[in-house]
Amino acid sequence: PFTAILIVFEMTGDYRMIVPLMAGVIVSLILAERLHRESIYTLKLAKRGVRLRQGRDLDVMETVRVDEVMMRQPVTVPANLSINRLADKFLRTGQHGFSALNDDGSLFGVVSLEDYRRAINGEPGAADHLLVRDIASRDVVSVYPDETVGVALRRMAPRGLSRLPVVARDDARCLKGVVRRNDIVNAYDMGSMRREEARQRAEQSRVVNDARAQFIDTTLASGSRAAGRTVAKLNLPRPAVLVSIRRGRDLLIPHGDTKLRTGDVVTLLCERECISEVQIAFAEKKKSNFAKDSE
Repeated sequence: PFTAILIVFEMTGDYRMIVPLMAGVIVSLILAERLHRESIYTLKLAKRGVRLRQGRDLDVMETVRVDEVMMRQPVTVPANLSINRLADKFLRTGQHGFSALNDDGSLFGVVSLEDYRRAINGEPGAADHLLVRDIASRDVVSVYPDETVGVALRRMAPRGLSRLPVVARDDARCLKGVVRRNDIVNAYDMGSMRREEARQRAEQSRVVNDARAQFIDTTLASGSRAAGRTVAKLNLPRPAVLVSIRRGRDLLIPHGDTKLRTGDVVTLLCERECISEVQIAFAEKKKSNFAKDSE
């Protein structure tokens, strides 16, 4: 909403349009929210069953730092690039914005597709002599690498931004990367996984107080007897339960037809008397690869 108001004001220079424009934007925003509850920032998450308006899911974003999901080598443009060549850059990459850099590599500003459109729609022929530095925005909204993705989202959403430059905390002109909308979605996946791990560890800490029970973690090596077999075909003793499988960034809840793979991190709960039998079921040909949790 604010972006639409500012753009029209910049193009017309007539302050008398502000009040009717604000009224029109507010009415359109209310109608849009009534017709479609999700925004472009929450639509992908909503398709996965995540409803951020419930509140609690936003906390997940606070567990992931920007530097964990940002693009570390973003596509940039020189501040002295002509806007004719900038148009080619937009076409080749399909991006809607770039960070503009000075000759020394420092951040000059941000140039968007909308900036380019305004430039070519101005006085005929004037755009032929313009450079990126002439149309780029110097008032850059940025985020630090050690800030959370939740902070980045709160800066992007009100302004309708699709990406944020990530700059060094001690130097606002030192570009470290870029965080995009897709990175926000990836951050939610990562945060959800961490929340599930924390919940599982909390459950483990309650169960482990039982003197008869023991949690065991193992990483399946290539020579493990369990690698390539389904859970149903494991020779586990009856007092042993396979709790979870960590596979890369995914946390799996095992079922009978779940096939174990080399590199899986498997968590089991078993009675202390049958630990040796569990070790045999997951052992390598010569040795096992178990690490027991502390009691």
